Amino acid sequence: MQKKIAPWIVRLVFLAVFAVNMYVAVMFFIHPENYTNLYELSGVSGNYAIAGMGITFAMWNMTYPAVIAAPKKFGAIIAQQIVGLVGESWLLYSLPAGHNNLHQGIAQFIAFDATALALMLTVIIWLRFTTKSNKPANPSHKKS
Repeated sequence: MQKKIAPWIVRLVFLAVFAVNMYVAVMFFIHPENYTNLYELSGVSGNYAIAGMGITFAMWNMTYPAVIAAPKKFGAIIAQQIVGLVGESWLLYSLPAGHNNLHQGIAQFIAFDATALALMLTVIIWLRFTTKSNKPANPSHKKS
């Protein structure tokens, strides 16, 4: 039973992460003015920078539908998540003091990406464990 359920749980977790990411992408693109202060940006250039982040989010997330369709092909998404988490952590670590809004914005991304990575790795490990076959790797090869 778990062998049949595991891929669907993986799909649901990846779909949830995809949905949140795409929500952020759309909101950044449609209403960039709502996020400029969080990233210490302003005016037309700030709006366009945030809208550009929305486009980048959407591009980055186009790997998710393939994994949702075939849950065992997750490598690119895990790599993307790790790169994002490491990069965001470096940005936060290197941020000079006095940028509280920017600190908060980056910290929110880190919290989401760390949680998403932990959830995705958990369900992937569970998928591997539950779908692991007890059959020999090469059944035509017999011991003498």
